Amino acid sequence: MPLRSKTKTVNQSNTSLPERWRRNRRRAAAISLALVLLGAGVLQWVNATADAEEFWLGVQFSSRELVIGAQEDKRIVIVELDDKSLKKWREPFIAWGGHIADAIDQLNRSKARVIALDWTQTIETEPWLKRSYDQKLGEALSRARNVVFVKFIKPDASGYVLPTPSLLYAIPGAALDGGEGSLGYAEVGTDRSEVVWKSIQPMREDGGKREVSFAGRIALKAGFYANEKELPSRPLLVNFGNYAGKEETPFEHISIYDLVKAKRPDPRWKDKIVLIGATYTGSNDFHHVPFFDGGFKRRLIPGVEVQAHAVKTLLDRSEIKQGSPIAHWLFATLLGALGILFFSLWNWNGAALRAVGIAFLWTVLSLVLFIWANFALPLALPVLMLLAGSLLMGGYRALSEERERAQVMKVWGRQQDPRLINELLANPDLRGGQGREMTVTVLFADLKNFTKTVEMLPPDQAIAALNRYLSLIAEVVLKHGGLVDKYLGDGLMAQWGAPLPDEKHALLAVRACLDMQSRINALTEQLRAQGEVWFEARLTLHSGPVLVGAVGAEQRLEFTIIGDTVNVTSRLQETAKAMGCDFLISETTCELLDEAIKQQVVFGRTDEVEIRGRQQPLEVFEVLSEQSKQEGL
Repeated sequence: MPLRSKTKTVNQSNTSLPERWRRNRRRAAAISLALVLLGAGVLQWVNATADAEEFWLGVQFSSRELVIGAQEDKRIVIVELDDKSLKKWREPFIAWGGHIADAIDQLNRSKARVIALDWTQTIETEPWLKRSYDQKLGEALSRARNVVFVKFIKPDASGYVLPTPSLLYAIPGAALDGGEGSLGYAEVGTDRSEVVWKSIQPMREDGGKREVSFAGRIALKAGFYANEKELPSRPLLVNFGNYAGKEETPFEHISIYDLVKAKRPDPRWKDKIVLIGATYTGSNDFHHVPFFDGGFKRRLIPGVEVQAHAVKTLLDRSEIKQGSPIAHWLFATLLGALGILFFSLWNWNGAALRAVGIAFLWTVLSLVLFIWANFALPLALPVLMLLAGSLLMGGYRALSEERERAQVMKVWGRQQDPRLINELLANPDLRGGQGREMTVTVLFADLKNFTKTVEMLPPDQAIAALNRYLSLIAEVVLKHGGLVDKYLGDGLMAQWGAPLPDEKHALLAVRACLDMQSRINALTEQLRAQGEVWFEARLTLHSGPVLVGAVGAEQRLEFTIIGDTVNVTSRLQETAKAMGCDFLISETTCELLDEAIKQQVVFGRTDEVEIRGRQQPLEVFEVLSEQSKQEGL
């Protein structure tokens, strides 16, 4: 019955971590989680990710516009004070009261539902002009239904800039409430900066008085809210409608000149909410909104159109929903905890891939919820905390475990056997100059006639031939649970039994050598047939006590075994050469083999030999390979 090895190659991914590492990882994970919890809270409190979230909001709106396409709202019409009107009417704006009056009359005759003026006149015209345009405008306002005027906050924030009293009190019912029922404060400033206009507050308390925004007042006048108390008092994210490209807006636009020119009632404006405002070139009432045009250039639209989007949001009660600050904090800490978990349980590549995957899935989920559910998940803070958790836990591993592993690999990097690495990591005393005594089986493998064979070869061919054989021998050693200690020119030294104790170290070594002989013979036959350089191997085994530990200068330690057992194994190479044996084992190795194994192995010659440096003679046994057994040798 042939002797076969049942030892399997160790899979590094299945090896367990040293208990010391597992314990320290739990502590590091707990500290990292506490830092993530605190960091997420602080960043949210100082609103550190506001710019990033604003950018992401633009990506979401732009993505929705691309996926869903244009959204038309036929309830709202914008009457433009545009370039065409400026070209037709040469008067300064202070004299446009008559044109505004004509527009109001036309909309009133057409039975518009609400007429909202995102334009105001704050001074009387009569002292400045030969004729007053205020009277005509006031008369038009008195005939109109559901008129809304905008009021602006004064630059010094001391109050509001209001229309002139002659205009304000011309509105029906204005005398009863001081005109407040037809006034709404503007939430849009007058600058072209990169400030993105994205939210409204329909109703707020100001000095104990309830104030309604311009969009909120329009929604009230249109009958979509019963009273001011029904208006939301919290800031809302405006649900901007999608555009068709950059030019076609969701709302119908008409030049005030074209509106006034039509003398007869137009059924198109019946029951429509009409906003009148400036869109002409050079107006300071243009604002950035959360869309991107041409890369990351923010879209710029007139303020009257911004108000139209705000009105649409209130009419539909379709504001972009957001979670509470507590929910945002929980989202962020959840992703941070996942980053910590990944770098606690998986290797670097696996953890990094999972972290990237979670960031990608969170981004996709955020887009999906925004596009189809009008819900804005936070992105910047959760992803930032995912990164923070990953870096904290990964940083701990890099500064402690990986540095320690690198030190061990520097010593035993040639073998890279995960069992050895874990043993050295679990027992730092083995790396610090503190050796231990263990019983092992030592192998010396040497290529026969190497020097004589390769002396006529070019150096590159000689090295290539040597490496082919040594790689095969080292592979078999590792396959059978051994460790390559060092390479010795045209041979190598390996051992079984250290630093991981194994009672079957002699058996494993014998099995490895038989397998090694078989594979070397097969390789030799192949190379012979191809006319290439080939060798044969001489193998010697001896078992006994050794000292196991790190040896060498502090800057260049080498983990190895030393002692008489190593010396005897090396000198057995001379004995094997003198006896003409390919595989020789000592009596101490033979004694460690059980009877069942001895029955499987065919022994050849035996002899008692004198070993240089040893007082007692040593009995040695030639071991024949499986092939020799079949031939009856």
